[in-house]
Amino acid sequence: MKSPVVVSLTSYPRRIGTTAVTVRSILNQDVRPDELILWLSPDQFPGGIKSLPDDLQTLQKQGLDIRWCEDNRSYKKLIPALKEYPDAVLVTADDDVDYHSTWLLELLVGHLLRPKDVIAHRGHRVCRGADGGLLPYRQWLKEVPGSLPSFENFATGCGGILYPPGSLHPDVGDSTLFNEICPHGDDIWFWGMTLRNGTRVSLLYETDFRLCTVPGTEESSLWIQNVRQGGNDRMIQALLQRFPEILSRLPPCAHAEAKVSIIVPVYNTASIHIQQCLRSLLSQSYQNIEILCIDDGSGLWETLGCLQRFLLADKRVQVFRINNGGPASARNFGISFATGEYIAFVDSDDYVSPHYIRDLVAAIRQDGHPDRQVAVAGRILCFDDKSQSQSKPSGYEGLKRLPPMEVAREAIHTTGVSCNKLYRSSFLRENGIRYLNGERSFAEDNYFSALVAIYARGRMGIADESCYCYRQHSESITKRIDWAGIQSAALVYEKLKAELVARGLPDLNYWHSAINRRALKDLRYNAKGIDSSGDAMANVFRRFSSRIDVCCIADDKYFLPTAVFLETIRASLGPYTTVSITVLVPQGSFAKMSSLSGQSSEKFSVRVAEVAVDRFEGLHKYDSENSFCMASPSALIKFVIPEIFPELDRILYLDTDLMVRKDLLDLYMAPIEDVYLAAVTDMWMPVTDRVEVKRFGSYFNSGVMLMNLAAMRRDEVPEKLIAAKARSTNFNLMDQDVFNEVCHGKVLGLDISYNFLPVCYKRHKHRFRIDVMNTLYGSSYPTVEAMANDPAIAHWAGSDKPWKTAETLFAEEWREAYRRLEEAGVFVQDEQTVV
Repeated sequence: MKSPVVVSLTSYPRRIGTTAVTVRSILNQDVRPDELILWLSPDQFPGGIKSLPDDLQTLQKQGLDIRWCEDNRSYKKLIPALKEYPDAVLVTADDDVDYHSTWLLELLVGHLLRPKDVIAHRGHRVCRGADGGLLPYRQWLKEVPGSLPSFENFATGCGGILYPPGSLHPDVGDSTLFNEICPHGDDIWFWGMTLRNGTRVSLLYETDFRLCTVPGTEESSLWIQNVRQGGNDRMIQALLQRFPEILSRLPPCAHAEAKVSIIVPVYNTASIHIQQCLRSLLSQSYQNIEILCIDDGSGLWETLGCLQRFLLADKRVQVFRINNGGPASARNFGISFATGEYIAFVDSDDYVSPHYIRDLVAAIRQDGHPDRQVAVAGRILCFDDKSQSQSKPSGYEGLKRLPPMEVAREAIHTTGVSCNKLYRSSFLRENGIRYLNGERSFAEDNYFSALVAIYARGRMGIADESCYCYRQHSESITKRIDWAGIQSAALVYEKLKAELVARGLPDLNYWHSAINRRALKDLRYNAKGIDSSGDAMANVFRRFSSRIDVCCIADDKYFLPTAVFLETIRASLGPYTTVSITVLVPQGSFAKMSSLSGQSSEKFSVRVAEVAVDRFEGLHKYDSENSFCMASPSALIKFVIPEIFPELDRILYLDTDLMVRKDLLDLYMAPIEDVYLAAVTDMWMPVTDRVEVKRFGSYFNSGVMLMNLAAMRRDEVPEKLIAAKARSTNFNLMDQDVFNEVCHGKVLGLDISYNFLPVCYKRHKHRFRIDVMNTLYGSSYPTVEAMANDPAIAHWAGSDKPWKTAETLFAEEWREAYRRLEEAGVFVQDEQTVV
């Protein structure tokens, strides 16, 4: 070392009785300083050396130099030394700390690596607010672990600070200035003088420093006044007002590094795997982290010893030991003790990419998305003990442009992994999101992840470059799946559905359907090769059938078409879809129509309900010359469907002059959270001349409507529909024009497949342009003919009904359904016949 090394400290009467402990720890350093000076004021010790404690006087013989100076309170630890030793490397120490034996050596090594920087064992990160000013001192990032040189680093004197020659501004020793501006804040004054001089502060990475105060000294520390009573903030503001150039040294857009709590459940993990995991976390470029290792009752000394070594080596590591309860219990324990603004989970045998946390924080805090609650790592690297690896995307890439409810639904279906994400801790706590305690299953993550998806909806970001590295074990819970494991996983999903019921979640059937879909995907995949009773496995699967609520309207003149309509729904059901359908009939039609309930089966429930239609009398006026209307006034029952089903949040309405050709679950699961209904733009729109249609950007057909009953009740849409019908002078259609008028701007467009009009197609196929049709429906059909190939619903709106003519598309398919019912004797009493 070219310059002499001088360690300097001070004390005062209240503290002098324990100062020898600090002095002795410095004299016992592995590397001793050239000088160790204790600066005291004769005004405070008028008796001189003889008034000092005996143990302190004795230490003079071992290398302590006691000198006398002007009383400038805590400034005495540096100001007189600066004057006496302008060319020395000065190291300040506090008189209430017992320093570890390599304390000085670590500071000197840091100085050799960065000779122009101020070096400190301990420091905070200065944080600026949105207005450009500094945040209050208590909101700064405290005890930031090792950091590269920065003007934002604020060294704290208790850890010891090394000042190279010439590192402080010449005004540092002006007692008039520091007594006026920072009378009780020497650390603040020295930081300000460091910045004014253009010197950066470096916080040590490799340090064994732990703040170990001398017993009995804590309550006399200056921080009581400065921190608790706001003294620091007053002095900082005074400093910046006098020297505004200090603020200009700080980056103009400096953001606080919010703390991230990383929860690592551990159970008998091999030492080599724990080391790889924790080293990947401790070496993160994002430094403001705490690592909560939750030891879940490990019995291996190898595991416990490894955790203990990391606990002692880095203050960011904490170790908790709990009784064995499984990963879910360990993670829940970690959530309760996490203090970070964000929470991440990493399993103890996995590891993460070097910028994993940084990239996730950036994704969740991205400008323009202040409401993001979750960030997802863009990639997952799967590897096994044989070093075979496979990198794959996280599964969220295709969700970015979907509506929020659809994002949630697809997130539930796509991936249940919880460890490759970052969560706002407030989001988890405010929504009561936890893992399911006590269930050890390959589906345990899915319980937690489904709740996250439901409450986050679309408020997710993706960190494209972030990678979670997942170790696959042949003996892991996800690999050792047997019949008991299938039953356990099924129980997890059933408890998840019960949890949503207990929470009173709106649109419950939608979320249950999403969970059923995920459960079936998991159970069927993992059941491959398991030896169990076929009936037993099928019974498990049936527990996750999804129910669709459907309603239609018909009177006794429409018995035959309605019966066939019901049969087409029944025949199109998927293996795990059930339908509950209500046939709404006007007064006077119930006697005949009630027999439709006889078409019910195990998965297909038909109920006939009579509805009073008195309130609709006179609402529709027929115009025999200009009207296109072929519907009866009973169609106006559509207006009050939200009132008829007060217990439901959504329902699929279908006209009965149509045929269902495919399972309706995907249609039923359309995301209608922010609209009144989902419907298909009327096929007549591109070819019609009706002004009433053309005035709408997208005029929909009301024969197929997925209705958001909750929103329609909330906004009193039934009353608005009736009022609009009452004042209407357009009587071409019974209800469709009114629905378009009242619901305009609150409709989700569906693919033409869900309401294909064979009559319109037959008459105007030659006039359709495929580019116009694809733009209208947001589809990508290659040709006009492709639209008609295989629609989910064929709707004979208008004339050319399939029971009146066989010369219409899909007529034979409809008639096949009719023949099945005829053979079953459904139409014995019916007067209607098929031509």
